[in-house]
Amino acid sequence: MENEMLVNFNDIGFAHSTILAYNVSEDNVNLKLECWDGKIFEMNFIKYVSFFSTNYFSIDDFQEVTESFLLERALDEFYEVRPKHHPFRIFKFLHDDITTLEIICEGFNMKEIKT
Repeated sequence: MENEMLVNFNDIGFAHSTILAYNVSEDNVNLKLECWDGKIFEMNFIKYVSFFSTNYFSIDDFQEVTESFLLERALDEFYEVRPKHHPFRIFKFLHDDITTLEIICEGFNMKEIKT
């Protein structure tokens, strides 16, 4: 399942960041994240289909990946036979290389709301 829409977050630097809050609605997950340098980003995960969260809000990294157990489970739930191509994207928040929050969704946008 190759995804050609991977977002490169290397220029932001998410080490020592904190998830301030997130809100899960019927279709979307909205999240506010404060980076180590005080910048605050609003992230919108559009048409989410699966969401995993621990009670840990300090993160070292945020990335889009192409494979995930959570995605495999979502595909099993949504399709009788797993398709080769699907509309879903996978986003992970990590701390010490452990996933603390993962979202499977169809779209994503992010904007800086405070510098």
